[in-house]
Amino acid sequence: MNLKEKILAVKLYCGGNSLAQICDTLAGYFPERPDFAPSSLNAVIERFENSGSVEPLCTCARKRKRAEAAAAPEASVRKLVVLAQIEEDPSTSTSTIERETGIYHSTVARDLKQMGYKSFKKHHAQKLKPENYFPCMEFCEGMLERIWADRDFLRNICFTDECSFGLTGGSNRQNDRI
Repeated sequence: MNLKEKILAVKLYCGGNSLAQICDTLAGYFPERPDFAPSSLNAVIERFENSGSVEPLCTCARKRKRAEAAAAPEASVRKLVVLAQIEEDPSTSTSTIERETGIYHSTVARDLKQMGYKSFKKHHAQKLKPENYFPCMEFCEGMLERIWADRDFLRNICFTDECSFGLTGGSNRQNDRI
């Protein structure tokens, strides 16, 4: 069955039709196709009820899904466990929760996202002090004036990837761990 036929079969089933009625209706919609077997329609409907999709899972996904279903607690209970871990310590990582509960860290991250939590990503930035504001503004205004005066001004500047400032507080990417 193609995708269009599967979707129509599920719609007809949700409309309260029996498998025999669905077979007859599909035969009317698609007369050039051989008759639909009730067993294949039943498999499509079961797949839709179990996974929310009419498309079959790949073999590796099926095995993983079975293993997760056997090892992981019920979804609502799992989400409560994850939520309890986060409420206990909001700075807990998904891999720590995985070690403590046995729930895959990707599942933990997905559950947290569904519950409205967002992951924290540290951004490195230069620490600017209030006295740095006016020199920065003067530099920007001066650059804008030069650009307006000479449209090719930026082509004469060589930009490098090296930074020329230090971060106060002794933090750097090599010794920073979160």
